[in-house]
Amino acid sequence: MKKGRYSALILILVSSLVLRADLPEGLRYKRLKSAIPTSYRFDFKRALAFLKKDQNYQAKIILERLVKTHPDFYVYWAYGYTERMMNNTASARALYFKAFEMNDSLLTFLRDYADFVEATRAEWLVVRRLTRALYTAQPDDYPLMFMLDKAVETGQQSAALDFLRELAETHPDDTRIGVFQAVVLSYLGRGTEAVQSALEVVEDTESLFQLRMLERILANNGYFVEAAGACEKMTGIAKKSAVTYSAWGHLEFMQGHYENAVTYYRKSLNADYRLSTLIKLARITLLYLNEPK
Repeated sequence: MKKGRYSALILILVSSLVLRADLPEGLRYKRLKSAIPTSYRFDFKRALAFLKKDQNYQAKIILERLVKTHPDFYVYWAYGYTERMMNNTASARALYFKAFEMNDSLLTFLRDYADFVEATRAEWLVVRRLTRALYTAQPDDYPLMFMLDKAVETGQQSAALDFLRELAETHPDDTRIGVFQAVVLSYLGRGTEAVQSALEVVEDTESLFQLRMLERILANNGYFVEAAGACEKMTGIAKKSAVTYSAWGHLEFMQGHYENAVTYYRKSLNADYRLSTLIKLARITLLYLNEPK
């Protein structure tokens, strides 16, 4: 009997944990308590508590009232997040944008806003502004990958190239921007320009991720020696990384060295099991190494 009661209690506890949502880091009450005026701190805390329990409708009731009486940044953000959790996309889009107009420098908010934009439709102007804000707050690969993904999704590759050139004017020594310019040029089918851009930055970057993209551009356009240089650089940074092995595999494949490609892709698979790598292995084996009977 006791065992049955304990099992039921465990199920209840597990269920309660499953129902709780992970709030964005910047919307966790302990982190932002001091930023919330005492005049509505109690109500705001209640709204966040409801959100944490996935009781979104109760949170919405509070935030709907607060946005009228205290139209502050955190209220708009929390309200936008609530509408997003309730799949009210149009309302969430408007509320997030309002919060963005009020604060375009808080990284935790910008990341959450970008997560929302990634999963929904957004005007290119918004993507541009958000990317620039993200890159200003933290200049790493994430903002540029976010922008590139949305550009490919919406057919805005040419606009993305223009944006990167503008961004390079304010970040003249930023190698990362040059890498992404090469990638966009490659997407646009402008191979000669893509190679030129890749060659300008390949010696300056120490990022495995960036070197992997550059290797693909160079190898895909027949610059095998230069692509090998990128692979050798990756080997020096992380010799046994799956990314490094995969880059070597791609280079060998592009040169028609299929057995060598299989060897490297197997090493990549052993280092980090990925379905995409397994598919490449199967494809090479089936199409290039199986001799007809």
